[in-house]
Amino acid sequence: MKILSGILFVIARLALYAGAVMLLFVPGYPGEGYFAPKRMLYGIPPILLSITLLVTVAWLWIRSGSDISLRRAITNSFLWAMGTLTFLSIVAMFIGGIRPGNW
Repeated sequence: MKILSGILFVIARLALYAGAVMLLFVPGYPGEGYFAPKRMLYGIPPILLSITLLVTVAWLWIRSGSDISLRRAITNSFLWAMGTLTFLSIVAMFIGGIRPGNW
């Protein structure tokens, strides 16, 4: 159960990252707003999938013999997912800012 919850957690993080990038960081063309209806269509389903998977991860973690409450397990899974999303965003901004000659 813990291996399955780990795999689902990785999938949830990837879906959360993909949905957040589609909603917040990807303009379609120069001058287009960030909250275009088409991008909402591509951004909201991965975020909803990640929320569902994170709740499932917490439930599987509890079922595998952990002694914490379900509420605490859900909180932990969301905090870890948000932490990795923040970390990946910072790394992406850092890599995007590296240009030859800036060093």
